[in-house]
Amino acid sequence: MKNKKHHNITRYTMVIVIMSILFVTMAMRLFFLQVVQGKEYKEQSNNKSIREIPDTAPRGDILDSKGNKLARSVQGYVLVYNQPDEDEDTDESNNTFFTTMDKVFKILDENKVNQQDDFELKVNPFKFEFRSDDKNTRDALEIKFKRDRGLNEAIEKKIKSKDEDISDDDLKNQVNKELLKISAEDTFNALLKEYKIPSGYSKEEQRRFMIIRDTLKMQSFSGYKPVTIASNISKDIAFKFLQMLNELPNIDVSTQPIRSYPNGELGSAFLGYISKIASNYEKYKDKGYDISSDYVGQAAIEAAFEDRLKGSKGGKIVKLNKNGRVLEELGSRDSYPGQTIQLTIDKDVQAAAEKALDERMAELRKNPYGQRRSDTTNATRGAAVVINVNTGAIIALASRPGYDPNDFATPGKLSTEAYNQYFNPDLEKFGREYIRARNITSNYPGKTEDEVLNILFPIDKSIKNNTTIRQDVYDIYAKPFYNYATQSLIPPGSTFKPMTAIAGLESGVITPDFSYYDNGTYNQGGRLVNFELDGANGL
Repeated sequence: MKNKKHHNITRYTMVIVIMSILFVTMAMRLFFLQVVQGKEYKEQSNNKSIREIPDTAPRGDILDSKGNKLARSVQGYVLVYNQPDEDEDTDESNNTFFTTMDKVFKILDENKVNQQDDFELKVNPFKFEFRSDDKNTRDALEIKFKRDRGLNEAIEKKIKSKDEDISDDDLKNQVNKELLKISAEDTFNALLKEYKIPSGYSKEEQRRFMIIRDTLKMQSFSGYKPVTIASNISKDIAFKFLQMLNELPNIDVSTQPIRSYPNGELGSAFLGYISKIASNYEKYKDKGYDISSDYVGQAAIEAAFEDRLKGSKGGKIVKLNKNGRVLEELGSRDSYPGQTIQLTIDKDVQAAAEKALDERMAELRKNPYGQRRSDTTNATRGAAVVINVNTGAIIALASRPGYDPNDFATPGKLSTEAYNQYFNPDLEKFGREYIRARNITSNYPGKTEDEVLNILFPIDKSIKNNTTIRQDVYDIYAKPFYNYATQSLIPPGSTFKPMTAIAGLESGVITPDFSYYDNGTYNQGGRLVNFELDGANGL
């Protein structure tokens, strides 16, 4: 009996001892985590929630000679998504993201507010849209798009497995060729998997989620920044979102300067426009630009005076909670607006010049054979310059057709139709309509419409294996971004006559009293040439 009792006590004692050891171990571990390393973990947690939120500087105004604003910056409300922890990628956080964005998209759609959409990958149909009318440039942008999103990694691994000694240049060239073979649809499907976007949505809905997810990833390379969901929203819509912030984790409303061109197309030839950085990435990065989100001048005054117009960016250091809300502002740096640029242009004279050009071209198209033997059915482009003869100052510089710079300054405003018109015109469709409307095949006896099309808009043979992309070698298609006042090669015509007269006077060939009778003919080395178009003009 004693041995049995002693045995029971021993087992009970052992259980107590083991339990005591476990509790002491747990207590020591908790003490170590909470007391010894508590400060370190707290700092790590705080550091994860500390972010720098950039404050974009207002771009400098562009004024005409009388102080009228041709380009300005206005404060607009912006709907943003704050990512509280860039390392957070759990099922719970993903579900919260999709639930929140579902609500946001519903509010935007109900109020007919467009989501900001600079994402070059389109659906219905699947395609890439890069802002360039040059095929080689578009290919380079497509390669960069796919490399930035890691589509090159599997290709590189496969090529290296077959040729370990391949040079870096050869590897890059082979990878680039393979990247261009990946279709827009395959790219889209790869990103669906990468960003864990559920399959229960339509392609358009999936793409809307993808825009936010993709921007988060692209911006993460240069540090945390809020992702813009919608720009330049109205005050009423902004307040509606502010009232619902408790239901929308990580969503916030802020203000941001937005470039505005109050006169629309007026002066677009000399003003230019701004858009996201699409080339010369290293140059802009070295100058302190954020190549994932900053806008820069892309043409004319906006580009030429970029350094003066851009201003100095500011920002603030904040601590965020798990819902992306600002708990505390830890520091700030003021932003400073860009400089104001004043031009010699007179807005009213500029408007008159553009109106006169548009009206005259419309008249020429309406009466295409009213100019003696000239055919003006394609009078779709023109230029006019008004100069102060005393100072040489440019008072007006018009090039038609123009474009609305606001299409580029407001993210997501550029429609597919406008994009195609500006950067990717269907020259085959345009060419056939042009030929049929003017019965141009009659000028090419024995040739079919296809043959005439290939003469006027030939296939671009500089592009390998190209069978669809055509060239406008005769400048038939009017180009809004081409400044016909400064870039076109146009015969000077009668504008050169003053120079001829000055040369004649200075050389003594003619005198101020010299006159010439125009009888409609000209003696060219003993051969009379008749002025069939002009005829005789007399003295």
